[in-house]
Amino acid sequence: MCSPSVTQPSCTAGDHPFSERQVGLPCPTKSRDAGPPLNQMALPAIDGCGSLQRTVYGGDMHISKTSLNLLGHVRIGQINSRPWETTMVRGLISALAANQGTMVSTYRLLNWLWDEPPASAEANIRSYATKLRRSLLDSTSNLRLVTYRGNGYALEFDEADLDVNEFKKLRIAGQQLKARGDLTAAAHTMRAALSLWQGRAGDDLPKTVSMGMHADGLNLDWLSTTEELAEIEFEIGDLEVMVARLMNLLATDPARDRGWALLVRGQNLIGGHSCAVQLVQKARVVLAQTTGSTQHPHTDYAARQLSGRRPV
Repeated sequence: MCSPSVTQPSCTAGDHPFSERQVGLPCPTKSRDAGPPLNQMALPAIDGCGSLQRTVYGGDMHISKTSLNLLGHVRIGQINSRPWETTMVRGLISALAANQGTMVSTYRLLNWLWDEPPASAEANIRSYATKLRRSLLDSTSNLRLVTYRGNGYALEFDEADLDVNEFKKLRIAGQQLKARGDLTAAAHTMRAALSLWQGRAGDDLPKTVSMGMHADGLNLDWLSTTEELAEIEFEIGDLEVMVARLMNLLATDPARDRGWALLVRGQNLIGGHSCAVQLVQKARVVLAQTTGSTQHPHTDYAARQLSGRRPV
């Protein structure tokens, strides 16, 4: 028997805990070691299906040597370093890092840090820059703040110093390995890329339109990379790992049509045809609620394959 819903628990840092939501996800079937590269999380037992344990996946954690980490809480130094500085100083360094060493004018920084800048905004930016420069001098990083008097600021760093660059490099490498047919190495590399994430980008930054758009772009990269990895895991038969990964993804963003379709494919092989059919029904309800549309090409295609009893 397949239960119609399960509450997805909050995740550990390595599982990228965007949020906790109620999502209907029937039937992972058995216990095994599974999952993304960092900490341990247990998915709850589901009627007739058992529980799925996610533990450290040996060899997939990427040991970051980056100096500036934006994929999660902004920090200077290594993965486990504590959250760093005030919200506005974190916002300043994030805005400068997003421009990869080029000068950002004071006018543009106003829009990054405030939707409606106060009268003291320019003076505030100078104060934040002073704090940032002091923090960088106190750190062991090679980051350097450059002031263009009366114009703006730039953050100088090597490309390898920024975790966003490391993530993108690993993702591209994984895609290239997949294109060459080396799926095992591709999965390893994609997992390494995802292990750089320590939470949702933007959560500890100023809540402005500009900052939000930048953070949303980074978070979308996480979602897309997770789906790419899930497709690879399906191809190499690592189905329990794939299902656990997709449960996390859909708890994060239930509007992911591609993610639901991938979960249906995995569920069809793990839990059987009837569980996959129930999952399609649940997916369509959730997608309609979250997107306002009844047209979901990935899930619809998976449903057509199921109706013909063909592999999905």
